[in-house]
Amino acid sequence: GGEKSRVQLAILMTTPADLLILDEPTNHLDLQGIEFVEDFVQRYPGAVVVVSHDRRFLDNTATSIVEIADGVANRWKGNFSHYSQQRDLALLTQARQFKNQRDFVEKEMEYIRRNMAGRMSAQAKGRLKRLQRLQLIDKPKGNRSQMKLTFGQTTRGQQGQAAIECEDLRVAVGGRTLIEHGELRVWFGEVTALLGRNGAGKTTLLRLLAGHGQPAGGTIRRAQNLRIGYFSQEKNDLPQHGLVIDALRELDRTVDERTLRDHLALFLFCGDDGEKPVAELSGGEKQRLSLARMTRAQFDLLCLDEPTNHLDVAGTEGLEQALKEFPGTVVLITHDRKLVREVADRVAWVEGGRI
Repeated sequence: GGEKSRVQLAILMTTPADLLILDEPTNHLDLQGIEFVEDFVQRYPGAVVVVSHDRRFLDNTATSIVEIADGVANRWKGNFSHYSQQRDLALLTQARQFKNQRDFVEKEMEYIRRNMAGRMSAQAKGRLKRLQRLQLIDKPKGNRSQMKLTFGQTTRGQQGQAAIECEDLRVAVGGRTLIEHGELRVWFGEVTALLGRNGAGKTTLLRLLAGHGQPAGGTIRRAQNLRIGYFSQEKNDLPQHGLVIDALRELDRTVDERTLRDHLALFLFCGDDGEKPVAELSGGEKQRLSLARMTRAQFDLLCLDEPTNHLDVAGTEGLEQALKEFPGTVVLITHDRKLVREVADRVAWVEGGRI
């Protein structure tokens, strides 16, 4: 995925243009690739419009943010951090203004009710006319809707013990050796971020850790009865046909429809969203549906391959919070630098055929 993105960017960078339109340019890129795109955007002499949910990337490149929500586009000056502060302040100000106006209207209506038929009726009628001309402040929408995501509260395994041990590991694809003499321990209760260049073998290694396939050499020992959940960046687990609710129902036919819809709502699939065909979902919606399916089961170890790709900022923040609260073990491939900083206890760096 990252190599395909690099090819697209190479073509784009050699095409003269006054305006660049980039749709999620950092998806699938490794850290070095993201930093290269950042530098390119910063130095680009023309205008750039970018769709991105990479908070660090937006902090380093954006000079204004356009937020689209509820059919309205609002523009904010500055980078993502500045936008977040301004937006929170604007919501707080609007909430205060809304409350003050509501208190004022209630007070005026009480005066009008008490005096409409008495000797102060002229003043009461005047106040009523002023209220009728008053432009009412909309009720604040509140913060972005966030996924209510949990990977479970109880897991097996003692902190400080090894969940997975790899010795003299050889990882190969199509006859090409990616990792030789690999050594890796994954500890119970920790989040291990698996980082490195595109093509270094991270995804293949993660699949092997999750029990998908056998290594070309060496050994992988897993703790006894370890329940492993695997999240693929290709979303191969999703059915190709059927509706969103069917994709959840096929995991357990005994669960009633109300329970399924309540679970989907936690992942922002509300109302008629459950009737959408899976094939017509956007990248972010497919990502949320894969996470919804994953959280229907209990796991001790989560192997997550680029789980934030295509997720919006609220979705990424929801995932970040869920990983912080998960008492189990996580091996995570991501190039979201803010996510690594917030949740990782340990980094396993894959480079030059070594871990």
